[in-house]
Amino acid sequence: MIRNLETNIFKILGVESKEIVMSRFFANCIKKDIRFLDMIAKEAYEDYEEIAGNEELDLEGIVVKTEYDFSDKIDDKGKKNKQNRVDIFITVNKKDGSKYAVYCIENKVYSLEGNKQTDRYVDLIDKNYGDYEHKYYIYLTADKSFYELTNKKFKRVYYWQLKKMDDSPLEEDFFDLFSKKNTEEMDKENKKIFSSDTIEDYIEYLLKMINGYYPTIAQNNKNIYASSGNYNGKKFCQISLRDLKFKSDLILEKKGDNGSNEDKEEKKLEFNIHLEVEEGKTFLHFETYPYFSKRTMESKYVNGENLYKKYQDIRKKIKNSKVIESLIDIINNSLKEEIIKFLVNEKNKLSDEVIIKLLDNDIKELSNVDLKREIADKLKVSTYNYRLTLVTFKIKDKEINYKLYFYFLIYVINYIKSKKEEINKIIQETEL
Repeated sequence: MIRNLETNIFKILGVESKEIVMSRFFANCIKKDIRFLDMIAKEAYEDYEEIAGNEELDLEGIVVKTEYDFSDKIDDKGKKNKQNRVDIFITVNKKDGSKYAVYCIENKVYSLEGNKQTDRYVDLIDKNYGDYEHKYYIYLTADKSFYELTNKKFKRVYYWQLKKMDDSPLEEDFFDLFSKKNTEEMDKENKKIFSSDTIEDYIEYLLKMINGYYPTIAQNNKNIYASSGNYNGKKFCQISLRDLKFKSDLILEKKGDNGSNEDKEEKKLEFNIHLEVEEGKTFLHFETYPYFSKRTMESKYVNGENLYKKYQDIRKKIKNSKVIESLIDIINNSLKEEIIKFLVNEKNKLSDEVIIKLLDNDIKELSNVDLKREIADKLKVSTYNYRLTLVTFKIKDKEINYKLYFYFLIYVINYIKSKKEEINKIIQETEL
């Protein structure tokens, strides 16, 4: 990459995980040598025809853009969307002016696909660039991912595959930084981070495990996802299931302008249950979906004050229900048996042999561990009256085994899913 440096320039600058920086770097490599684009595309498409040396194409006029903004383009519903920026967008025309190929390259260093991101890009390109003879969708990534992309038209290409080009613009130190990791190496990394005693490392690890960076059960389950953020200067991670939503018959009528009821928009209130992990504590939250604050509900919706009261009543009844009582009882008494049963069930759903093997090892290890001592005795389980929370798990001991704690959290959120029918019944009864 840059010769005669003792270490990698990306690492020196601390930008090796910055997607915008890496996208601009790759775009520059493509501009300097179009064979670099051919190499990427050949890794994605077996039948790809190289454009370098193709005398019919206007290679001097190739357009390479980064963070290409689709906000002025129409999607499949005929609407403009302001939230779509393709990392690297390339168009190639023939010398006679006809349109030859469009390349949509989404560059993810270690993060995962955004909400239906690949679907949105395919729709926008089909709608706005349908007159191009060839369309190539490439998901360029540094990690050894297992999770499936939303749209199958996107083909995954790993950074380590870019080593195949003769006189590549990339030097060995680039591949040392973004090397292919085999399962054994990744498992060693798993164990190393599991032994960490900082919540920052733990949250980062949860994100990577759930979203498909490290081999584990969660990434193979498209239903589960995680996100992270900062609130009042504290880092937190949210873990949820896509189908863990609850519909109600409570009418949500949006007020018109100036607080009037004219031109009101009507829909029904929905709820969501998820985990929020922060330093020393994990909360099982019950919230409206999407989230509404008390102020928003009361000021923007008809009968908002009564709606908010119903919402609070529903949460209180769930918190005091047998569902939560049974969860606490499991934690205090039969935690290990329940988690092993859950993991075995998850393993039986999988087809990936590598992940099944890792999970088998974890189940065996778990069978020899006193979970009461490793988890339950190190938690303070509380249902105190915090406005969003059903249960709080407060870590009393920094020596908690984070690997087991991770499985515990995944078990908790799936336990709630198993009680969905009971929770729906509580919601319906409270609405009356």
